Formats: sequence, C-alpha cells, structure tokens
Amino acid sequence: MLQEIYKKLKKRSPKSKLYIGTIFVNERSKFKALIELDSYSQYTPNDLEQWIVDLLALPMEPTEALDENAVVLDIAVTKYQVGTDIMLCSDPLIPLLWRPSVKTRVRLRRLRDGKVLGEFSAKSTMSWREFLSKAMSLKAWFLFKSSIQEEDIQRLLGKALLDSLQWAKVRVNS
Repeated sequence: MLQEIYKKLKKRSPKSKLYIGTIFVNERSKFKALIELDSYSQYTPNDLEQWIVDLLALPMEPTEALDENAVVLDIAVTKYQVGTDIMLCSDPLIPLLWRPSVKTRVRLRRLRDGKVLGEFSAKSTMSWREFLSKAMSLKAWFLFKSSIQEEDIQRLLGKALLDSLQWAKVRVNS
C-alpha cells in the first residue's frame, strides 16, 4: 500500500510556473460612464489593465517556453461598473440605482503548446449595505461626484482575480 502511494506521489507533476498572458478589458459605454458620474474617465481600460498587473505581481508570458510545465493565465474583464446612486439625489425621482461590480473571465493554457486547460468566470459585487452607506455619506450629498473610490473598484477586481487564481491552482494541481 505504501508503495502505491509513493508511486502516485512520484508521478505527480512538478509545480508549474504561472505567467500572465493576454489582458483584455471591455470598455464601458460613454453613456454608462456619464450616468455613473465618471465624467473624468477615472476608470479606463488601461487603468484596469495596470491594476491587474500590479495586483497579481506575476511575470508576463515569455516568447518561448522556458519551463516544460509553465502555464499562462489569460484575463478578460468582460464587464465592470462603478455603480450609481442618482435615484437618491434626483428630483423628480429617477429610478437609477446599481452597485459596483467587476466580472472577469480567465483562460488557463499550457505555454509549450497553447492547449487550453480550462476557463473560469468570476464576479465580485459590492454589498447593498456598503453601497448604500457610501451613497448616503456627506461626501456623496455635498460633492457632485461618485461616492465610489478607486480603492473600491480595485478591491472588487482583486476579489474576482483571487477567485480565478484559486480555480487555476486547483486546475493545475489536478
């Protein structure tokens, strides 16, 4: 019995090196950015791409396979929204209210041959309680700008990426 366990452990592949591959961020429409009071284009696709690189702190995909077991994580932010609370401060009442969220889709592939090992989607949304407490703050009432800060969007992006990395870890080790 111990010999069988030893053989299984010996057959297990060595740890794989993980690289960041392609990063794609789907841009919001100008109308949605306007409704979300993001008139200064504070959350551009380039900003989100840079946040992904900074948050993951992984090397970018090399041009040639240096490691036999290397895998690449391609990342797409398919949808992101900053949220809006126009309903709370409009007269007459305009029924527009939605929370910030980030939706990602990742693809895991082997570096040496490009074979796709799997795909995974993750979505991270701010809770209603947190969103409404930010929307009802004095800052939101007296400054005509969104109460959602850059750190809030980064945190949501980080949560979605963490879910994706946990999935990738399980997928690589299986």
